[in-house]
Amino acid sequence: MSAPVKLIYEPMKMVMGGFGGFAIVIKYFAENFGLDIPVWLSNALLNVPVFIIAWFVLGKDFVAKNPSWSSGLCCLALCYPYL
Repeated sequence: MSAPVKLIYEPMKMVMGGFGGFAIVIKYFAENFGLDIPVWLSNALLNVPVFIIAWFVLGKDFVAKNPSWSSGLCCLALCYPYL
């Protein structure tokens, strides 16, 4: 998802659905106030609480089997030294 966002959506000021699109909107509104909020940060700040709520509501077995949770956790572990 990050390559299309960085290469297509952000430069053309397009938005997509979901938290990713909302993160792009937050970025452009923040620029009007002189703030530089990266898309990845606002996307993470929107998604992490949803996963925490899902952990308690749906149970840890369901959340742990979710492919986006495991792939996101692996990406974060691999990219952490570069952040």
